[in-house]
Amino acid sequence: MWKLELEDYFYKIYDSSKNIAGYFDPDYGKIHSADSEQEQIRRMHENADKIAQGFLTLPMVKFGVFDERAVRVDALQGQVKQAMERIAAWKDYVDGFPGTHSVTVSHTDPDMLSITLQVRFGEHTPLDRKIIGGKLEPILNRLQGLGLL
Repeated sequence: MWKLELEDYFYKIYDSSKNIAGYFDPDYGKIHSADSEQEQIRRMHENADKIAQGFLTLPMVKFGVFDERAVRVDALQGQVKQAMERIAAWKDYVDGFPGTHSVTVSHTDPDMLSITLQVRFGEHTPLDRKIIGGKLEPILNRLQGLGLL
């Protein structure tokens, strides 16, 4: 159901409708090379080097108020209430999530917050989109089942 495509040094994650669902940024560790960082990462992917973890970035909440020039107070209150309910659902999820997380303003939409989850693999995992996709699938399926994706 989920498809990963490598772009530069991270993976774009697509859902079954071919919409971007999020991003996975592998933790490449410390890169010790005379070559450029991008060249070293490219070789790591070519060799399917193994990584221990990465960072899954997903849309968390869209406020639906900052896109408008003006909004009525009752509409604002409704949007903030919906946003708070979604934030509470995310809080319930991250309270049971084994890794750390952080919340930032989305880099593509200033009216949205994104959440980044630290995903630690039980064993070192090759830099292969299908293998990493298989490791992320249970997380993505659970989030989708909870209505968070």
